[in-house]
Amino acid sequence: IWALACSDCAYVYDLQVYLGKQGNTEHGLAHRVVTDLCLLNLGPNMDNFFTSIPLIRQLENAGIYSVGTIRNNRSLYPVCLKDKTMQKSMKRGEYHTASARSMVATVWRDTFINCSCLKMVQNDNIDILSA
Repeated sequence: IWALACSDCAYVYDLQVYLGKQGNTEHGLAHRVVTDLCLLNLGPNMDNFFTSIPLIRQLENAGIYSVGTIRNNRSLYPVCLKDKTMQKSMKRGEYHTASARSMVATVWRDTFINCSCLKMVQNDNIDILSA
């Protein structure tokens, strides 16, 4: 069961029962589930199973802004944030960001691992930053 729910009160806005492969599979299962459940125009917060750059662009085109963690092996992920030397040299709490149009990707060092976050923002004049 896939559910679109409020992260504060756990109210379920919509849900979808998985019935096997259906309809358009061009972008994959996670992409289809998110686009189906986001017809209410609620901005989703997604984990790395769902988040992809093509999905975020499609949601933006529909006027839906989203935030989510993303796997760094996803297509179109910024190459500059995949640099192993840069990631190994980062100390806990350090981060680097890259942007294109209204999309911002951030990689940061936590206790042991690097995490990536991708989000849509409404500002088209963002420069590449790093700390």
